[in-house]
Amino acid sequence: MSWKNTQSSFGMVTKILHWVLAIGVFVEFGLILYRDYFLEPKAALVPFLIGGVHKPLGVTLFFLACLAYAWRLRNTRPKFDTQMSALETRVAAVVHTSLYGYLICMPLTGWLMSSFSAKSVDMFGLFVMPAHLLEAQKETAEWFHACHHYLAYLGFALVFMHLAGIAKQTFLRQEAVVARMLPWEESPSRLRTVRSDLRSGVVIRETSRS
Repeated sequence: MSWKNTQSSFGMVTKILHWVLAIGVFVEFGLILYRDYFLEPKAALVPFLIGGVHKPLGVTLFFLACLAYAWRLRNTRPKFDTQMSALETRVAAVVHTSLYGYLICMPLTGWLMSSFSAKSVDMFGLFVMPAHLLEAQKETAEWFHACHHYLAYLGFALVFMHLAGIAKQTFLRQEAVVARMLPWEESPSRLRTVRSDLRSGVVIRETSRS
């Protein structure tokens, strides 16, 4: 498999960055939901979850998202056969680009919130991002906290739309959209087989209902 994208497939770098970012985002969502719904505000575990995992993971995702977007701009965009309408294609492109914007802005606002609160970020014990790079300002920190908070809701919405689009193309239109992003190589014949299997599954379900 090529490291770079081609006209017919995504390259290994794109796939690795995609799955690392996806897993990282779901871990971040899970940490915050666990803190908010299962822990008391002053629980002993909260500082570790936020300072020891959430913040350094967010900074890591920021740099990976920047790398992924730069790689996307410099690489070929594969052209796949699709049943999507022109409007659906435009909406998908907006959601996809917005996800990159979210992946960059979300950790950036979090880091600025911490910096303006005079709180450093310990990067998993490897090194510390010092807080004194910016002067502590309570009002500015609160503003970035609000941005960070509302961006989280935007992130939930974007991820939901992205997954809904994948589900629609996979189960209603029987397109092998997930197979295109799998880390192992999928040949055109294999993708046709996957689409055939999906169609067969739909036929079987419809037959069983009747």
